[in-house]
Amino acid sequence: MNKREKQSNILNVLKINKVGIGALLENKLKKEKIDDMMIKLICGWEYYSSSTSEGRILVLWRKSFTKVQVLLDHHQLVHCSVKITGMTMEFLVTFVYGLNTLDERLELWRGLSCIHVINRPWLIMGDFTAVFNFDDRAGGRTISAAELLDSNAWLAHSQLVSLKRIGSNFTWSNKQDGGDMIYSKIDHVGFKEVVLDSWNKPLAARGLLGVTTKLLRLNHVLKAFNREEIGDVEQSYHQAKGDYQLALTRAQAAPTDLAVQEAEKAAAIRYQDHADRYRSFLIQRSKITWLRKGDDNNAYFHACIKKGREENRIVSFLNERGDIIDDYEAMLRLTRDFGKSDVKKALLSIPGIKSPGPDGFGSEFFKTMCLDTRDIISDAVLGFFRDGKIPEALNETALALVPKTDSPSRAVDYRPIACCNTLYKCI
Repeated sequence: MNKREKQSNILNVLKINKVGIGALLENKLKKEKIDDMMIKLICGWEYYSSSTSEGRILVLWRKSFTKVQVLLDHHQLVHCSVKITGMTMEFLVTFVYGLNTLDERLELWRGLSCIHVINRPWLIMGDFTAVFNFDDRAGGRTISAAELLDSNAWLAHSQLVSLKRIGSNFTWSNKQDGGDMIYSKIDHVGFKEVVLDSWNKPLAARGLLGVTTKLLRLNHVLKAFNREEIGDVEQSYHQAKGDYQLALTRAQAAPTDLAVQEAEKAAAIRYQDHADRYRSFLIQRSKITWLRKGDDNNAYFHACIKKGREENRIVSFLNERGDIIDDYEAMLRLTRDFGKSDVKKALLSIPGIKSPGPDGFGSEFFKTMCLDTRDIISDAVLGFFRDGKIPEALNETALALVPKTDSPSRAVDYRPIACCNTLYKCI
């Protein structure tokens, strides 16, 4: 990029695509060259480069369009806070340029894992020099499970998902001829959970009504995400299972063929991943307790109800001196206002396997999103104990009729189960 012709091409790309902020990777530009380029060619732009990332990552942004603050500078990444002119909300952008070997990239994954993002959109883009899926390379050596281990471990830890892309699936080529040609997908873009993009949008409503409205809006977003990104879990599982069985048969027939053995390992990992998803899907669609004990066991069912009532009933307690207090009036004098810790404890106490209410959000959703939504959720729940108001939508209950027998034919052969919304249970 030291040549003026290449710099002019970069300027054209910025103008044509109306870029407001971006980064040039592997630019090999020294500070004096950058200053010369900015003054003579790319006017009206600011840049960030340092001795740590110089020659590798050069961040550029239009002064009239964005305000950028660098939060972390690393030789494999630059992490920034970005505020677009005219907008109140800031978002985070991390530009990545990974080193070449697995050992060198360990520092990249550690650096990314140290970035903690709460309640703000986060976009990560760049050249990871790493693969995330078995189909990220065409030609050359087959992608091994070891190559995916670190990248996928970080991806799972960070709760990021890849954005959908258009055009070519591959972003790099070795430019060789014939059978030596290799295509690879090593440039990736991700964002901090599709949930936050919907959750953080401005909303006039507050309290439980605001949370209920956010959940209703988010429901539509997640349905589209499930349809476009997750797909048919059962069909994918059976496809992965068939592919693994075929790969296993081939591996057993050719034990000395390394390519076939690697393909079998890859198929095994893919099958295990889809099997875990399918198992989770089945658990969510069933009541696992009744699968183990049998739903027609009325004695067991009523014993569970009776046990729960007895455990939740307060008949006495010990005071600070160790005396047993069984006076109801004395118990009432010890009551106190609820706090955020009580709301958190109540939410965490609801098993993730419990069926969701009409809004479709089980307790596992709130547990997963706890760090990003806990303040809004806690304030909304505590607000109910101040004003006693609850939205009608939150107070709704879905009734499910569970058969008591193998061949139900009468109304008494069904047991009604009330599925309440999770926040209603929390209250």
